[in-house]
Amino acid sequence: MNLPESYLYGTAAYRPTNPPQNEFRQHLTCIKRELEFDILRLRVQWNPINRYEDQFDFAELDELADLCDELDLLIFLEISLQSAPDWLEEAHPDARYVNALGQAAELGPNESIQIGGYPGLCHHHPAVIDAGARFSG
Repeated sequence: MNLPESYLYGTAAYRPTNPPQNEFRQHLTCIKRELEFDILRLRVQWNPINRYEDQFDFAELDELADLCDELDLLIFLEISLQSAPDWLEEAHPDARYVNALGQAAELGPNESIQIGGYPGLCHHHPAVIDAGARFSG
């Protein structure tokens, strides 16, 4: 087993809507220059990027990636399908999770996904599989 000669140090620093887009440079500069981290985990949430069917807005992530490149920060990209878009729930209410009492869980916010889309939709539903594949590409 070959062990690395050094370790990467990093942090998670992007969970929409925090930090605000106008503070990206300030936060990333601090992460790289003051904290001396090497890598940034970007958690890509489905709901804010795919608000409308077949429309994707990656502008914030593009800006973050450009800043990371400029500051020499590596990126660990995590794609989360847990925050399902509202349009998908509206088109396929049968894709909602159902509890033991037969009650369907409607999408909404929670403490870790303030942007909505929680608890996601059934990942075995054909429409969710198809839409998730288009998002995660």
